[in-house]
Amino acid sequence: IRFAFLDTKNLKSGEYRLLTPKEVKKLYNLTNYNYLCSQYKKNPILEMKIALAQLNYTIGDIAGNTAKIIIAVERAKLEGADVVVFAEQALSGTPAFDLLRKTTFLELCDEALDEIASYCNGITAVVGTPLLMQNGTQSAAVILADGRVQRYITKANITARREMGFLSSGEGVKVVRIAGEKVAVVVGDDFSTLKDV
Repeated sequence: IRFAFLDTKNLKSGEYRLLTPKEVKKLYNLTNYNYLCSQYKKNPILEMKIALAQLNYTIGDIAGNTAKIIIAVERAKLEGADVVVFAEQALSGTPAFDLLRKTTFLELCDEALDEIASYCNGITAVVGTPLLMQNGTQSAAVILADGRVQRYITKANITARREMGFLSSGEGVKVVRIAGEKVAVVVGDDFSTLKDV
């Protein structure tokens, strides 16, 4: 992860600009100035605009949740976001309990992903959904871009009581490319056990 230092003192409220390494040294009196400069020259500070979609999802209302997600994708595109991130199991609502055992419900979630993906041109969406796999239902983050489903990342750690008995363990964290950069995608409780990526 590269960190950007922002100048907030010399600008009007709501404005910002990235500081150069020399400005950072002056403001923060950093001792590792040479290292910071060498990193800046090799890899200019990454700018990726991320939209976080904090929405109220309804358990079992796939059509309603899909509509909310599509509206959020469109809004994120208008705001110039590179990626929009949704909650774990946003598509199904959570906790979905027995719905997670119903094949028809899971198939409807899968079909809804294709509809949402058709709106994901010029933006990447990370959408949480239950996913039917060979060893049972798993909680997944689905990468949608270029108008299609790109990749599934499933949750490895099932620790919440409301999930036990309804979800099975998946593979866990994966590193994917979003907007040309490597990004680690972590689902739910896997974050608490994350060590190195």
